[in-house]
Amino acid sequence: MVCYDLDGNRQWVRYFDQTQVTQFGRSASPLLTGGKLLVSVGFLVALDPPTGKTIWACSEAVPSYGTPVAVRIADAEVVITPQGDVIRVADGKVLRFVSQILADG
Repeated sequence: MVCYDLDGNRQWVRYFDQTQVTQFGRSASPLLTGGKLLVSVGFLVALDPPTGKTIWACSEAVPSYGTPVAVRIADAEVVITPQGDVIRVADGKVLRFVSQILADG
């Protein structure tokens, strides 16, 4: 993952030495939501956009092809992965039930 500013100057680089777990490699696009840059690298990781530092990593997210979708449920920003995992953007917690999303908010 590499970040450039609007003038083309490189700001930071992150390497993820993660074993490939899907047959044809990775295909997810990065997703900017909730002030975090989400990247799927065999697990879902949230980076701080200005620095590239890891905010959280969710190893429970099942690897798959495709990009997670950002949605809001009540006051919670979540992403839904192509495999159906619902992950709270604030802290990377996998949410199992809508009632958990609303209660943990």
